[in-house]
Amino acid sequence: MRSSAFNLSGRRCLMSRDFFVATFLLMVVADSPFYAQTAKPGSPGGGTKTPQITLVDIIPESLSGETYPRPDFPTDPTPSVTGYILEADFMKFRGRGFIQTTGRSNYARLIDFVKNYTGANDTLNSFALQWRDLSQDVAADSSSNDDWDRLFTQSDLIIPAKAIGFHNQNSGNYLALSGDPDKAVFNMGKRISGGDAYANKFRDRVTQVINLLAK
Repeated sequence: MRSSAFNLSGRRCLMSRDFFVATFLLMVVADSPFYAQTAKPGSPGGGTKTPQITLVDIIPESLSGETYPRPDFPTDPTPSVTGYILEADFMKFRGRGFIQTTGRSNYARLIDFVKNYTGANDTLNSFALQWRDLSQDVAADSSSNDDWDRLFTQSDLIIPAKAIGFHNQNSGNYLALSGDPDKAVFNMGKRISGGDAYANKFRDRVTQVINLLAK
């Protein structure tokens, strides 16, 4: 369970996010960029509006997305210091598993799988019990980095394998490709990424794993 200190930090993060979203929506409704009346109606050029404030003026450069916003947001890995950052979507739903499953939408399918799991794996049964009565979004919000690390590393490879299965369904059913093994693996890599460069890299990685397993 996460500490109350962390939960407090999480609420602060949520409040901060909601405030930012609300501010942004107000700007959109107000036809951003903001305009100020520069002359009274009836005067020369009356009613002319000129831009006064733009998004660039409002959003600090540190939050432009180009670099991590130091020092406003620390990088200390201690949960009591940066727990609200460590549990943000970009960190919690980062790439994991054999094909680096990434993003809330891809993790959401795994949540549905876990909620309906009825097998014998203790890790999956534990999370199925926690999430079964929760909506997909609530389960995603309440899950933590540690939860997903456990699911990907302590589920007898069930979650990493299921993640591949879901990716396969959305990427042209590349697991069904057959023929010459070398070409089949290359074609799988190309179906995943759409390019020869990754296909060659994918084939090399699979070959390396097979060789290691054969030792």
